[in-house]
Amino acid sequence: MTDWQQNAVTYRQFSGSGYLLPPTDFGASFGLLYAEKGNARVYLGGEGVDLCQGQAVVLPENMMLFAHADTFARLQMLACPTAVLRAMMQLLDSDLFTLFLLQARMRPYVLTEEDSAYGEATSAMSMAVVECQAKEPCYLLMMHAQTGRLLAALLRQYAAEKTENDRLLYHNLSRMTEVIRYMETHADQKLSLSDLSEKMQLSPDYFSRLLYSCTGKTAKQYIQAIRLNEALRLLAVTDLSVGEIAKRVGYSSTNFFGTLFLRTLSMTPTAYRQICQN
Repeated sequence: MTDWQQNAVTYRQFSGSGYLLPPTDFGASFGLLYAEKGNARVYLGGEGVDLCQGQAVVLPENMMLFAHADTFARLQMLACPTAVLRAMMQLLDSDLFTLFLLQARMRPYVLTEEDSAYGEATSAMSMAVVECQAKEPCYLLMMHAQTGRLLAALLRQYAAEKTENDRLLYHNLSRMTEVIRYMETHADQKLSLSDLSEKMQLSPDYFSRLLYSCTGKTAKQYIQAIRLNEALRLLAVTDLSVGEIAKRVGYSSTNFFGTLFLRTLSMTPTAYRQICQN
C-alpha cells in the first residue's frame, strides 16, 4: 500500500499496466488524477470510473484510491490538503467546496475536453508538473497556487451547473454535513432512516430526498459505500481476517460481505488484499 503525504501539495506520476496506482489512502486531501496517456479504470472507494486518455477525475478526501490499466497508461496526480485550500477561501466558497466534495465522493466527477474548466484545470496541472520537476526557488508556493487555480476552475464550473432546486442543499448543508459525519462515524452500527431523519428534524421521506440530492445515494447505499471504503482500508493496512473486517464495518455475515465486495469491485476481498501486498 502507498502511504499518502498530507503535509504539502504533491505531484506524482504512475505509469505501466496492471495496477499501476496501488491502493492508496488519500486522507484529508483534494486532487485531480489526469490520464496523460492510455486508459485506466479508477476506483474511488467502491465507485469505479473508466478514465480515457485526456480525461481527469476529481479525487475527494478520505477515499481509498487505486487504478488498473489493461495496456500501458500514464497517470498524473496533483493533490493538496483540503485544510490548506480552505484557509484561502471565503465562507461561501468553503460551503461550495464542502458540497462539491460530498457529491464527488459518491458520484465520480470526470473532467473532459468539453467542460468549461478543462483548459484551465489541465493548464494548472501542466504548470505544477513543470514546477515540481524544476524545483526552482519557491516551487512549492507555485504548486500551491496552481492547485488553487485548478480548484477555482472546477468550483466555478460546478456552481454554474447548479439549479434553483440546489438552493435547498445550501440551506440545509450544515445540518446535512453533521448527519453525514454521524453516518460515517457510526456506519458499523445499525442506522435506521427514522433515526437519521429525526436528527435533522425532518420527515424520513424529505430527508431521503435531501440526502439523495447531496450524494446521489439513498441512506442504505451511502452507508454501504462508507462501509466498503473502510473495508478497503482495513484490508490494506491490517492483518485482520476477512470475517473480522466484515464485522468491524457492520456486516455479521462474512458471506454477504464477500458477495457485496465481489459484486461492487469485481474481485474478492482476498484478491484485493493481494494487490495491496504486491
